[in-house]
Amino acid sequence: MIIKSYLAATVAEALKQIRAELGPEAIVLKTRAHNPNESGAGRRMVEITACLENPTVGAMEAEAVRKFSPQAIAPLRDRAVTKEFHRQDRYTEGGAPKSETQKGLPSLASVREPIANPPNAQSEAMHTRLNALEQRLDQLLGLTPAHSAPSADSETLEERDFSGDTNRLEAALRATDVPERLVASLVEKLKKRLSSTPSGDNESATERLLVEEFALACAPEFTLEPGQVALFVGPSGSGKTTALGKIAVDLLFTRKQKVTLATLDDFKVAAQEEISGYAEAMGAYLIDISKSKAGALNAKRRAESILLVDSHSNINDQRQYNALVEKTRALKPDVVVLALSALTRSQDVARLVTRFRPFRPTHLIFTHTDLTSVVGGMYTAALETGLKIVGVSKNAGSMGVIATPDPAAMARTVMTEELSHAS
Repeated sequence: MIIKSYLAATVAEALKQIRAELGPEAIVLKTRAHNPNESGAGRRMVEITACLENPTVGAMEAEAVRKFSPQAIAPLRDRAVTKEFHRQDRYTEGGAPKSETQKGLPSLASVREPIANPPNAQSEAMHTRLNALEQRLDQLLGLTPAHSAPSADSETLEERDFSGDTNRLEAALRATDVPERLVASLVEKLKKRLSSTPSGDNESATERLLVEEFALACAPEFTLEPGQVALFVGPSGSGKTTALGKIAVDLLFTRKQKVTLATLDDFKVAAQEEISGYAEAMGAYLIDISKSKAGALNAKRRAESILLVDSHSNINDQRQYNALVEKTRALKPDVVVLALSALTRSQDVARLVTRFRPFRPTHLIFTHTDLTSVVGGMYTAALETGLKIVGVSKNAGSMGVIATPDPAAMARTVMTEELSHAS
């Protein structure tokens, strides 16, 4: 038996060395990745240890040249030749033992250079599978880019069944109200992710994928600067006025900014009373923007203050809707926050996003997140609009804060549903 280790830049290169020296019958015993410090080459390397149980005479001689002095080669060669003679030349073609006079020692050249077996379909298939294995091992050891897609041969060779993981994720996404088209997209992404993930790490790979996807839909910070105008729009009951109040509290008492409040709802008394009550309680400026437009703020106050503008929710009355669109465009806000309730179904979210598109929203805020664990509507809104979720509101009333969205918490919500489907 010959046992030897090979160090190369890739698995493919190491396996080629093994085939060249030990032949296709060699068996891989272990594979280990070396970091740049271990390899001594200043880059990542891979070490493969292989063995050959029944080496040919040529392989034995090559190994002897590597290990021993020239004086040690001759006895090894003689033993190999004698063994070959007893195996091949002791019997006639018919199976009868040869007589002593028929026996002859084969030439050394004939033993050292055996005729290779002609290629056949089986050997070609084996080489195809070996090439696929090389690519797959390189991916698992991080020696090729992780995002490179595995070949069809490597998928066949791997023969790993991801259906259990993908089925659980699919059921969990549906349970959290993610639309079918987005479910299909996430499941396909998970299949690709699992194909390059070591076996046994499927659950964490699923969670990492979800965190990454939800992170793309969220913004880590939402800031407003003095002199900016922020308009809040949203359907009835979405909590946009409450969200405006919480942001005003944060600006006034946490960030120590000057804030002015206003509303574009000039036909509902309750709306005027609510916004004026906020201003009085907080000590913020209040203007009647419906009559004076933005001119009620003098230049100095406008430069020092952040103007937060509420709007009405009568989007089903087309006349009122058109008038509101015109007012918001005349206002020329720097920021337009679309507030939606997390209790809204994803299919309704898609419809509302279309309805509020003329207001040109720039950010998303979700309210009532303390009342549901469903994340489908939030994810749908972000993808439908291409906007970031900049805040979530977990409690009613103007007190409290607009919290920064947490992609990891959203992912855990789905994973909790996944575990319930696994049990």
